[in-house]
Formats: sequence, structure tokens, C-alpha cells
Amino acid sequence: MQIVNNIQNLVRGNYNCKISSRVDVHEDDYNQGELDWVNGWSGDIISFDATDENIVEYIKHQLTNYISSELDMEYTEAQIIEAMDSYMDDNNFFISQAVDVDNCEPTEDLITKWKKGEEKLYTQDACITITINGKELPIEILVNIMKGGK
Repeated sequence: MQIVNNIQNLVRGNYNCKISSRVDVHEDDYNQGELDWVNGWSGDIISFDATDENIVEYIKHQLTNYISSELDMEYTEAQIIEAMDSYMDDNNFFISQAVDVDNCEPTEDLITKWKKGEEKLYTQDACITITINGKELPIEILVNIMKGGK
């Protein structure tokens, strides 16, 4: 119940939750890493309502689904938690993946050519934010939700 208590301290009553993202794409070099920014967009915003009884599971489920469906990134719950622990600020966390020129997962052949400098690949970075009743959910609460805390 600690998570619910923390959220109740943030907002009161029924909860309108929103998940949003900002996606940036940079050229990636095998030797030099992330280079110039080439594209960016705001991801779709999903909205859902929750109550004290279901908010923890709803956020966990909706976030996992958002990353997979809306951002087209394959992350396990463990990888999401790792990203939150490694790449975050107060109210956001960041995930990334390698993509080809069409924002699709690169083939092994393309990766091999990229490593040799024969093809270009890109890094697609997403900054994800969750709000509850218009207030940003602190990352430490979100980490506890994803770890299955109460």
C-alpha cells in the first residue's frame, strides 16, 4: 500500500493517468557513438482512468503496452526497470533502440555493414513521462510500481 499512499499524497480521488513521450533520432556511429540529431516527434499520448484498487497494476500494464505498441520498442519489465535505474531524471526515464533509415529494427546483415562503416544506423531515444491528474509521477514511485511494490 506504500505506493498507493505515495500517489495519494500526489493527488486525491480517482486518477486520470497519461503516458506521453518525446522521441529523438540521432545518427549512430559504431566507433563514435551517437552523432547528429536527424528527426524527432512527440509520441502519442494514452490516457486511462484508475482507482486506488487498480492504479498500480494499470500503470504497470499500460506502460509496458505503451512501450511495445506506441513506441514499437521491445522491452521486458526487467529492461524497463534497468532503464529507469540508469537513464532518468526526477519525472522521466529514457529508453532507446537501434533503427535503420525507416525506423525499423536493423537486420544482422545491416548491423555488420554498419560496424564496417558501409551503412548508417540510428539511435531512437524515447523520453517517457507519466502524469496523474496533471501532475508528473516521480520516477522513484514509478520504479516501485514496476518492481511490484505496494
